[in-house]
Amino acid sequence: MLRVWQKSVYAVKLASSRFFLDIALLTESPELLAVTQRWMKAQEQKNPEVLVGLFSDSEHLRYIGTGHGENWKGRFVRDGYSRHTNEIPAFTAHVDHIEAFENGSTGWANWIGTLKFEHMEEVKPIRMTWIFVLERGNWKIAQMHLSTPRTNFEIAGHEHYAFAELIEAAKQISPSLGQQGTATIMFTDVVGSTALNAQFGDKVWASKINEHFSTIRAIVAQDDGEVVKSLGDGTMSSFPTVAGALRSSIALQRKLAAASEDAALNIRIGIHAGDVIKTDDDFFGNVVNTAARVAEAATARQILVSESVRGLATAGEFSFGETISLNIRGIEGESTICPLHW
Repeated sequence: MLRVWQKSVYAVKLASSRFFLDIALLTESPELLAVTQRWMKAQEQKNPEVLVGLFSDSEHLRYIGTGHGENWKGRFVRDGYSRHTNEIPAFTAHVDHIEAFENGSTGWANWIGTLKFEHMEEVKPIRMTWIFVLERGNWKIAQMHLSTPRTNFEIAGHEHYAFAELIEAAKQISPSLGQQGTATIMFTDVVGSTALNAQFGDKVWASKINEHFSTIRAIVAQDDGEVVKSLGDGTMSSFPTVAGALRSSIALQRKLAAASEDAALNIRIGIHAGDVIKTDDDFFGNVVNTAARVAEAATARQILVSESVRGLATAGEFSFGETISLNIRGIEGESTICPLHW
């Protein structure tokens, strides 16, 4: 029995070492970037020989297209893709973002851009992802997935207005952020609030939210911040320094994590810093809108910060995760954000 246990421990250690080794090998891949670009060029030129030649020979090959029923497997992908290519109207592609990575014998890439079909005036946004495997020394597509972005309302019958409404409500009370200068803005939002409201009932839920807001105001005040406005289950706060906002966000997440199961709430937080200019048309400047979008990108119990916040953070005081590049709704171009460890 001891010998079996020792072998099990050795196997776990070996698997763990391999796991960390594999993670260390994860790198950007110029080679897969070129393969992806070759695919797109062949698709534009309607070259089925190149396209089909890039598919894996495995029966585990998968292709998921944008249309209903475009979920093909194995040889059906290889046999049918030439005809599928000829059915696609002529188009030109414009890339907004492309990246590729590899890790040993596997790799992946994603492409975000637009297609302009010759018979249509409107350009169509599209996103593509590929998973690659090495087969006899050549990169082959094991899975391909295409999607067209749609609004939340189209998908779920409901649009997300929480942060926009919070911004509009804050504008009505003329908070003292100053006429002009630099401020750090923090948004918080309770995740899953609709389900929690139904679970606890309106009266208990209202009491929990009021207690939650009191906690936020107390923590924010400790770092010279100010809760500009609370609405629904979200808050918007302003800080004179980046460090104050970061300390408050960490303290808030830790306090909620330490709460009893009955009182626990999961929140997401987004922070951005920038110039604030008070005008009749734009009360806060782009800094507030950007902070709201960063918060929208966060998940439960996560703190996401913009690149400017990370750059202004006190060296050595805070720990951040890997940067993430996102196309954030309402912000032109690509945005770089990263998680704050707490």
